[in-house]
Amino acid sequence: MPKVKTGRIHGSYFPDYELRRRETGLGKTLGWDSGIRRSLYSSMIPSTFWDPIEHDPKTGFTGHGGVFNLEFSPDGTYLVAACEQRAIMVFDPLSRRQIHYIPLAHENCVNGIKFLDSRVFASCSDDHTVALWDVRNLKRRIRLLQGHSNWVKNIEYSAGDGILVTSGFDGKILGWDINGYTEDGLLSTELFSMQGLMRMRLSPDCSKLVMCTTGGYMVLVHNLSLEHLSEDLRNFKPNMYRLMQLSNTPLPHATMFTNLFYRQRNRVEFISDFPPSNEAEVIHSLQVHPQGWCVLSRNTSMEDSSEWSCVHDIQDLGVTACKDEDEDQDHHGDLEPYDDIPSTSETEAQNSSTFQNRPSSANSTLEHIRERREEQRIRQGRQRAARTDSEASSSSGNNENSSGIPQSSSSQSPSPALQHLGRNRTFSVHRGRDFDNARENLGSGRTAANIIDSRNAFYIRTGTGNHRALLLLRPLENYPRYNQTVDPNHKIAKNISRLTHYIEEPNVGRGFIKELCFNSDGRLICSPYAHGVRLMMFDQNCSELSTCVQDIPQTLYAVSTNNCHKNCVVSTKFSPTHCLLVSGCLNGKIVWHQPVL
Repeated sequence: MPKVKTGRIHGSYFPDYELRRRETGLGKTLGWDSGIRRSLYSSMIPSTFWDPIEHDPKTGFTGHGGVFNLEFSPDGTYLVAACEQRAIMVFDPLSRRQIHYIPLAHENCVNGIKFLDSRVFASCSDDHTVALWDVRNLKRRIRLLQGHSNWVKNIEYSAGDGILVTSGFDGKILGWDINGYTEDGLLSTELFSMQGLMRMRLSPDCSKLVMCTTGGYMVLVHNLSLEHLSEDLRNFKPNMYRLMQLSNTPLPHATMFTNLFYRQRNRVEFISDFPPSNEAEVIHSLQVHPQGWCVLSRNTSMEDSSEWSCVHDIQDLGVTACKDEDEDQDHHGDLEPYDDIPSTSETEAQNSSTFQNRPSSANSTLEHIRERREEQRIRQGRQRAARTDSEASSSSGNNENSSGIPQSSSSQSPSPALQHLGRNRTFSVHRGRDFDNARENLGSGRTAANIIDSRNAFYIRTGTGNHRALLLLRPLENYPRYNQTVDPNHKIAKNISRLTHYIEEPNVGRGFIKELCFNSDGRLICSPYAHGVRLMMFDQNCSELSTCVQDIPQTLYAVSTNNCHKNCVVSTKFSPTHCLLVSGCLNGKIVWHQPVL
């Protein structure tokens, strides 16, 4: 019997008092759903397994090799396995029977499977190709897609656009319009290219694109538009920009792309924060939460002795503040401490002019750095002078109090509105009308403590013509966790702290990519753990991610571990319709896990 260590809650899944409440027509108690899910998930153990080497030697299926990827159809009817020895296997998940076997699906090992609907799926391989299949007739493939020049490792599908998106070790992300074709077959479009690309994922609503790299960081694209992606990110080199961030020295070839971090469509963001003891080097596995709230990644540390599973939030939680040229003149008074921050258009123009007019000597980069530092010192001096004038004027206003409006001082506690801001992070206004109404309401008997003071805000452009006011908890203090600090030079974008949960993993089976997964409701995480799997939750109450994120990253709560395989586990997958987990290892064994009722 396999060794299993569980954290199961003993007792009935449906306590007597809950059954009595349901009989009388009362609703569920608070936390009842989480308790039921925790009881189910913590009792999952290996139930059945499929191992043709030991149990069916005459079927001819013993040559499929390791199971690199597992994928369920959207309705949970089929389970497809991508195998090392060029094979594809199709199972019935409920009966655990193999119903189809394709021995030579590709000319090299099969890396991944992706269902486009309940019947059609795509497979990618190390033979640089992608194949389309119909599960109702697997005698021959529907179409073969050729466009990559190296191993193809990942497939995603945007149903709204009808575009199949693939990525490989050639560093290219290609898009295929599967509804259109020519005499030569489907033609690919290069959406993006970068060195060190490992994995690429789309969010469930296809509004975000996440890429993991061999450089220890991830690239996140917000407000994704596949139609304009190649145009918006043309010539952008993330590795060079990341090098500029690490050196904290503006580089002409990289600063010209800073506007990509502040735009509306296809806005770029880097995710680079990891646990203190985790020096992430290669991020080789990537999964997106079923609701698109976060990404689950697995990376190998630099010393190659351990691996880490990390959860990063990918929602639009904060915006970096910058001032635009065409802002309303009425709001310039609120921007005194930040008057010298150049706009996105100004930055782009400065970068382009600097790039065109820079000297041809070998010391041009050093001269550019010295110029930028001198400009930064002058700008900081102006800011300090403006800040001093602002403090003097505010103190004189507090002493006179001639207008009858109560004034708040920095020594007093923040107003309820600002305390509420600490939880909500941002506050949107449209061209200052809300602030104007707030000032008018001051004379009608309302106190200033209930009004958000415009002096604690500065405006940024949202990209749609409107303005947003980013409020500070208190002047001269740090911003909330999910808001980037303003860079006075505005040449290098700052990265937001996105890490929410993490856990250390043993580095067994080095060189192989281990695929993690979420369950259908996103509360349970399954991670390959040596010769078995480990089930984890965000906290011990089996809460959703939206209710358990804290300011400090937390360790994932381990529910159960088991060693049910004879070799290293490299693939895991939850059923989208049943409480069922499937895992595959390097020797080809597939194990089904389900709760013990």
